[in-house]
Amino acid sequence: MKTIDLRSRIAVALGLLLACCSAPGQTSTAQEPLASFKTAVNLVLIDASVRDRNNRLMSGLKREDFEVLEDGKPQPLRYASENELPLAVALVVDTSGSMRFTFNRLRDAAINALGALKPQDRVAVFAFTRRTQQLTELTTDHREIERALGQLHARGGTNILEALYAASIFLKRAAPQDRRAIILVSDNIAPKHAKHGEHEVEETALEFETDIHSIEVRNRTFGILARLANPVFRLNVKQIAEATGGEVLKTDAEDVGNALTLTLERLRKRYTLGYYPAKDAEHQPGSYHKLEVRLAKQHGAPRSDYYIAARRGYFTPKE
Repeated sequence: MKTIDLRSRIAVALGLLLACCSAPGQTSTAQEPLASFKTAVNLVLIDASVRDRNNRLMSGLKREDFEVLEDGKPQPLRYASENELPLAVALVVDTSGSMRFTFNRLRDAAINALGALKPQDRVAVFAFTRRTQQLTELTTDHREIERALGQLHARGGTNILEALYAASIFLKRAAPQDRRAIILVSDNIAPKHAKHGEHEVEETALEFETDIHSIEVRNRTFGILARLANPVFRLNVKQIAEATGGEVLKTDAEDVGNALTLTLERLRKRYTLGYYPAKDAEHQPGSYHKLEVRLAKQHGAPRSDYYIAARRGYFTPKE
């Protein structure tokens, strides 16, 4: 859960209310007096994408179509919107030697892929090997993103965990009021041991409400050799992504541009759900709470009739 100031949380809640009440065809929400938003600092926001059994994105769902459980207990949803809040994306690109064949394709596809975003959505580019380098700030200038991708050069090793951790910290600081997401472009072959381990990276993303998505570029030959040579190459990116509400797309190098377009499209069509958690002894600062998002019974069974990608928990603010 985001730990941001009261003014920021009120702005988010007001944005949700105004968007849902004024935009035709969008999800409706209950209206409340302006004074009630003084409690919005406690609002839990969840981003979720919904696909049907044929893997097609489901749009047009309303608040009453969703159910949210916290620690197994149903929560009354107060807000629901589709494709409304601005988006801040960190595009985190693996520039290790095994990824060199993807760079040109990624750069060439970037402009078309970024066309899926709204004018107010912003993107920052990170490159990483054993160290992480930030190539741009958050920007709406797609040409700047293209130029940054043109600077990518293969350099050596891989440290995915440090890159994900750095991007989470950056997005929290640079975009406290936006929906936040990381798109990792990598073959996902990397040591699982790092300064910031898997558990810490996952917890940081959950605390900062940042979805981690992965475009896994298949490199079968190098992957087999790496795992045979060193058994620590077992980083479970899929587990981190799914825990934070993200998804993993597997692709070949020549299709990395299409994968980026699809990932951005899914990000733009995600739902934002909000509710107020209970004020009790179980919600102490820094406490963790499990989340489950599902559709109402008339939509069928989860993981059979539909699939939802949403984060699996949140932390109450520490301050």
